[in-house]
Amino acid sequence: MSFKKSFYFLRHGETDWNVKKRLQGHMDIPLNVKGEEQASNVAEFFTKLPIDVAISSDSCRANTTANRALSLTSIPIYKHSGIREWFFGDWEGRLASEIKEELGLPQGLFIRLDITPPNGESWEEFRDRVISSVEELLNQHEGEVLLVAHGFVFIVLTMMLLDENTMCDNCVPYHFIKQSNTWKLKKLV
Repeated sequence: MSFKKSFYFLRHGETDWNVKKRLQGHMDIPLNVKGEEQASNVAEFFTKLPIDVAISSDSCRANTTANRALSLTSIPIYKHSGIREWFFGDWEGRLASEIKEELGLPQGLFIRLDITPPNGESWEEFRDRVISSVEELLNQHEGEVLLVAHGFVFIVLTMMLLDENTMCDNCVPYHFIKQSNTWKLKKLV
């Protein structure tokens, strides 16, 4: 993996399933009212960033976020399935607490990366899909790129680039900054 340049990242706005802590994965859950407001509220901020192109996951929650967040700009938005959320298979739609209990996970641990969701994507398959897609997208597009995607996509990126397991808030912009051969993460608001 060799990402050649810095990039921006925005996780989609809030959904009802985020609030209930249901695994969404590939299920196309729309933003709730708060999520729509979150995305609209960052629109002014995005007029000040030097972004040339935005690539959104093809899920409606990410694409709606991208369109609202960039509504005051002329930045083109493209969809890409490679930055879609982790496919949780039979776990999709279920409460995270139910799955944690079934797996016997300790308090505070959301999921173990060595356990593949039944009929879902393994961590390795998901990680490899995200890394290869982001690498392709950054190489394909000139200038500054904004990725609008999902929480576990963000975790893949922070684990691979920063060697940390970091979660992001809904609709908070971040900048992954490449300096020589090291990476830094900056929360922008």
